[in-house]
Amino acid sequence: MKLRFLCPKKDVPADSITNLYGTGRGEYAHFHDKWAYHPTKDRFKVANCTVTPFFDAEGRTLRKCLSRDQMRQKSSGKFRLFCLAEFPPKNVMDYRIEGPLTSHWLFPEVRPGMDFRITQPEFVVDLETTYQLIIDNKFLEVERDFMTQSAETDYVGGYPRLWAAEPYARGKGLCDRKVRGCMQGIPANPPMLLPGITLRVNRKRTKTLIDEVNPLYWPTSEEGLTVLLDNIDNTVLDLIDGLRQLSSAEDGYIGIKPMTKVMIRVTWQVTPIYVINKWSGAILLDRWTQGIKSLEVGYFLSFCDFCVCAGSGCTHIYLVSRVNNW
Repeated sequence: MKLRFLCPKKDVPADSITNLYGTGRGEYAHFHDKWAYHPTKDRFKVANCTVTPFFDAEGRTLRKCLSRDQMRQKSSGKFRLFCLAEFPPKNVMDYRIEGPLTSHWLFPEVRPGMDFRITQPEFVVDLETTYQLIIDNKFLEVERDFMTQSAETDYVGGYPRLWAAEPYARGKGLCDRKVRGCMQGIPANPPMLLPGITLRVNRKRTKTLIDEVNPLYWPTSEEGLTVLLDNIDNTVLDLIDGLRQLSSAEDGYIGIKPMTKVMIRVTWQVTPIYVINKWSGAILLDRWTQGIKSLEVGYFLSFCDFCVCAGSGCTHIYLVSRVNNW
């Protein structure tokens, strides 16, 4: 399988954006089910899928790799702290999925109140990415059964056959010729995914909204607003500690394997800081403090979510990574 084919740029056929809160029996379901999602501007989209060879033309690597002997010295007791020089990656793909975090719903009427049960869906986004592979568990079972029965009896070029069809289904991995089985072709490792979250401020829409609603205590000058937004723009949420819990791997990468679903749940807390002038009593929104309140990563049978807490409320963005089969 070519790595570029895993770019999640295709929409699911007949898929539509729905509001889960409007389908339940909650007190405000009759209000939530009337909400609409902007048909074009606020859809999630894949910004780019760039595939880069792990080795450049001069043989330099994107990430430091160590030999087996170096591994014993520098990463004893550490799993995947470095990549293995005898079995390195071949290509690296970078892509971004961009979409709105807030202000993406169109309301048919004025809110019936500001209770969190009413406003909670305004801070909820579900995002699911599905990766389809050409292998599944049945294929691997047949491969194992065949190789178990033919172990040490089937030879290729004078050497025992180590794999049958798996190198052709997975693709042949890069390897050092000194590695046993490399001449026959060693099956490539599953693609590895390193998810991350970056929050960017849509300054144009924010400025338009501020001009329309004139929120309390926000800076009125252009310079003051710029400084305030700079405080939270391009915020990167570090997920590496939680990702390490999934496989105990130091690099935090998640293996994309058949019939698996990974849940990532992040609670991001944002707290506004106001400054009060002791002479005039004027109140001004000065900045926000923010940070990850909790982080959970694991295999799951349902969806996974990214939560944002602002004041007493939380914003939930459901981020699902699912792997299916062709």
